[in-house]
Amino acid sequence: MKKISRYLKLLVGLFIMSLSFNLFLLNYDFNPGGVSGISIVFNKLNGIDTSLFILICNIFLIIFSYFTLGWSFTKNTIIGAILSPILIKITSFIPNIIDISGTEKIFIAILGGILSGFGAGLIYKNGFSSGGTDVVEFTLSKYLKIPINKAIMLVDGSISIIGGLIFGLDKAFYSIIVLLCLSTVSNKIMVGINNSKTLLILSKKNRYIKELLINEFNTDITLLKVRGGKYNQDHKIIMTVISNDKYEKLKECIKKVDKKAFLTILKSYEVYNNNKMLKKGKEI
Repeated sequence: MKKISRYLKLLVGLFIMSLSFNLFLLNYDFNPGGVSGISIVFNKLNGIDTSLFILICNIFLIIFSYFTLGWSFTKNTIIGAILSPILIKITSFIPNIIDISGTEKIFIAILGGILSGFGAGLIYKNGFSSGGTDVVEFTLSKYLKIPINKAIMLVDGSISIIGGLIFGLDKAFYSIIVLLCLSTVSNKIMVGINNSKTLLILSKKNRYIKELLINEFNTDITLLKVRGGKYNQDHKIIMTVISNDKYEKLKECIKKVDKKAFLTILKSYEVYNNNKMLKKGKEI
């Protein structure tokens, strides 16, 4: 059942990306990079069908991926790489039904980026890829020993710059907005929106802080034995997870107990207890 769910989410993600491509990006020459961005350039210059161009590129990139990144990466790319251009072709009639010609371009760019990012996030979160320049980016990262985010900026940034030179600076500006919205939303979908914070508390008044956390905030705690690096002294750190809506109040309460308490606050995107996810301090 879980496997079926993964493939359904892949299909939904690809459909959303295809819808966004035809409705928001292609008609307005917004170029966020990738093979789809290159297809927009060739479509406007030579009238080449975007879905056919993407399909041909993806087939070559699948073969390239097998020899450079191996089968484990390639097998999760094949389905997305083949279905993506097919869904782009199927949804190509959507602009004829939904007229957004009167909408401000800034809103079109934002909506296109959000929708594309949501679709991409669904695809990546479930372990798949839509093919395209993902293959090139991961190959550059692997063989040039550079971080994947720099490889993405190098490849997609170059494509966006070329699109800007062809379509004009105003289109380049909107393309950057699309790219920023896309990357932000896809990252939020993959990583999640942080509902909680993890606090690491070092204090000489641990007993009072423990009572505060357990009795007033009804939260579990963990005591970690640590040794200071400077003076080689043993300490105990309190670790606890608190929901975002209680965080500010807890921080103020800790300051009242011990003004000299050392706090480290970490964003917690997912918290599990007994194999159940916690949200705002409650199991869901």
